Amino acid sequence: MPAGTHRTQEPGIIHGSPEHSRFIVGPDDVEFGCCVSALLDDGCPAQLATDNDISRSITYDFLHEGITALAARAPKLESALFAAKIAGHGHTSIDGALIETDRCRTPGPTAGVNLWWSGKHANHGGNIQVITAPDGWPLWTSDVRPGGKHDTTALRTHTEILPALGSLDQPGLPVLGDLGYESEADTITVAFKKPQGRELTEQQKEHNKAHNGKRATHPPMPG
Repeated sequence: MPAGTHRTQEPGIIHGSPEHSRFIVGPDDVEFGCCVSALLDDGCPAQLATDNDISRSITYDFLHEGITALAARAPKLESALFAAKIAGHGHTSIDGALIETDRCRTPGPTAGVNLWWSGKHANHGGNIQVITAPDGWPLWTSDVRPGGKHDTTALRTHTEILPALGSLDQPGLPVLGDLGYESEADTITVAFKKPQGRELTEQQKEHNKAHNGKRATHPPMPG
């Protein structure tokens, strides 16, 4: 399909509009190719624009349209958690990931520090909360929040997460998290934190070993 030509509204393979019309795309479709390359191959929009002889703004339009189409098909949190139950998972996990971005000039609450700057990762980016199956497969991801937010702060801004996890959590199906979620330990199972000036008990050490062993099976996530 030539650059700048919109897709044909016929039965096809990709959702593309709020009305759920579907479109045909082919291997030579510039719009489809730019979106896939950017998402799967970490393609640089500027280079994609050059390679396809289109403007950078059009390349970003293609990318944003593709992201919007994919987001419209993403499972809802309740559906993802229900699927985890049906699949018989022994647990689910939650973690935060920093999706790195270019510099964003947005003032934060701390003078001189950008809102999207993550001191922990020393990079600009967005924080997303990810719920995974025991093997690390993502079941659900949240909307993005500024990268300067702590995981627990970011979690609480998504008001649907904790109630949904609370309804999922039951004996034999815990929701595991790292100590960054310590203040939400009533809903998220975390390791025991070593008390100041004291040692953990042997039982607590065994709990932490088992807990961290389950979480260690997850593949590394960005950030």
